[in-house]
Amino acid sequence: LVRYPAGNTPARQVMLTHKPLLMGKDDWSQTGEGYQVNSSIHVPLKTSQCTLGVLSVDRKDSDTQFTGEDKEMLVQLAGFAAVALDNSTLFQQVGPARTRIEGLGDS
Repeated sequence: LVRYPAGNTPARQVMLTHKPLLMGKDDWSQTGEGYQVNSSIHVPLKTSQCTLGVLSVDRKDSDTQFTGEDKEMLVQLAGFAAVALDNSTLFQQVGPARTRIEGLGDS
């Protein structure tokens, strides 16, 4: 089951396209969200099998816009985060089996 954010949001767009999104102040007025930011980046948290979610960074207090370089750095960070989340899920799934196997050695 995959849940997508409601409405015409950048997070929804990224979840549907699986591609990063760099937005400026004018782009936000087109979403109808009314969220006041000067620049934002939204990148998918992707594993080899799926997109887990979206990592977003907003810049409100500065007129400086995020750049393509900033977006690429966040894509790299999101990749590391997605691997960590995926590994955590796998570790939780393997935990009970590992406990049973370790218990067999005690017999």
